[in-house]
Formats: sequence, C-alpha cells, structure tokens
Amino acid sequence: MPDSNKRPIPNGDILFRRERIFKEARLLVPLPPESDCSVPDGLEQGNKKTGLSGQKFDWVFVWNLPLRVTCPGASDWCNEHCYNSDNRKDVYPMEKWQRNWWWAINEPSLLQAKIIQQLESKKDKRIGVRFHSCGDFYSVEYIKMWHEICSAFSQVRFWGYSRSWAVPDLLCHINELANLENVNLFASWDSSMTEAPIGWNRSIVASTNDEVKQYQLVGNAYICPEQYKQIDCCADCALCTQRKGGSVVFILH
Repeated sequence: MPDSNKRPIPNGDILFRRERIFKEARLLVPLPPESDCSVPDGLEQGNKKTGLSGQKFDWVFVWNLPLRVTCPGASDWCNEHCYNSDNRKDVYPMEKWQRNWWWAINEPSLLQAKIIQQLESKKDKRIGVRFHSCGDFYSVEYIKMWHEICSAFSQVRFWGYSRSWAVPDLLCHINELANLENVNLFASWDSSMTEAPIGWNRSIVASTNDEVKQYQLVGNAYICPEQYKQIDCCADCALCTQRKGGSVVFILH
C-alpha cells in the first residue's frame, strides 16, 4: 500500500472547525420546499468519490441528509472528525439536504415515488446507490421507506456506512434492510463504541497510514483503494457493494 493518499489528513485547525460546526449542526431543521409546486429533488448524481460512472457501474446515485440531526448513532468521535462539518456550500449543500429531510418526514410517499422514477429511468444501466455521504438512518419509518425501495429494485446495488446500529430501537429494522441481497451496509465504527453487531462488516477510519495497515492485518478487511489512488472512484471498484467483501478501512480525511 502506498503511503500517500488523495486527501490530506486534517490538521488541528481543521479539526477545531469541524468540532464547532458539528456542535452548531444540532440547530438544523427540515426545510420546506421553496414553493407549493415543488417536487422532491430525489437522488443526486454521484460525487467526487463515488464517480458518476465507471468500470463497475454505468450510473451512480447518492442520497444525503443533514449532518448530526439525522445521525442518532453518532459517537463522541464524530463530534471532532465528521468530514461533513464543512461550510463550503458548493461541496456540502446543507440546505438542499435539509429539504431532503423535510420530504422524508412530511411527504415520504412523494419522495419514494421520485426515487423510484429515477431508478426506473436508468433500469437498463448498472446502477449503484450510495446511502448517506452525509446523514444516516434516523427513524423506523425512514428505514422502512428504503426497505421498500431496495426490495423493488433487486438489480440495483445499494451501499452505505451507518452508525444507527448503535441505537437499540433502530437495530432490528436496520438489520432487515441490511439483510436484503442487494444491500451492503457497514457498521461505521470507532474505538469509543461498543462492538458492532454480529454478522456486520465494519467501516473503520484510521488516523495514520500505519494505523490503516494495522487494521487491515487484524482481520478480514481491505483498504479503500480510491483513497490511495489505485482507482479513480467507487464506480470503478464496487468492493463496498459486495456483501462478502469484508470490512473496509479508510484514512481520516
């Protein structure tokens, strides 16, 4: 594994800003649509990490919600390190994601219909859907909505990294989602948390390159190849969509 990665490890100033922004995020609220005629935006096109298309996927979608307020399983580690704690609106359009949250709470059937329409429009493509580059599974009803969508599109690959397994009231429902054959959910984990549920692969963020190597050696784990310039994007890889791929280790960025 090369020692260089695509994104520098954040320094103390960046971590301080992240902690402040994460604390302020407790005040975020669902934002209603900008007009009565609005419809949900639905899924976004793939981002810089996932890519839009590649060797494994013809099309990648991403779905996001606002940070912290939709992350009931967030740990103390998240408070300091959440990479979504960033004020760059062109990269982290939080108001857009707050509107996503509004639709999920107030008009879930319309949101679900929009997402279904988007997936059906690409049904002749190899589709990947990344859950929550920002946000997480925050309620039973929300998890059930995604269960219905994923069940209806067995040919689509869904994947994500969640800490909602740490919330007892959500665990059995998120287990049902994770058990779908076309869904691969990782238990996002840090050393301040309890052990991940039996049967779940973990996603682990390491602080140094040496720590990345140590986690890889511990068990059935692979290092994210996108972060170390071995591939261009997730659409060229798809390891995280494979249920038997093992745990994944990322470098802090």
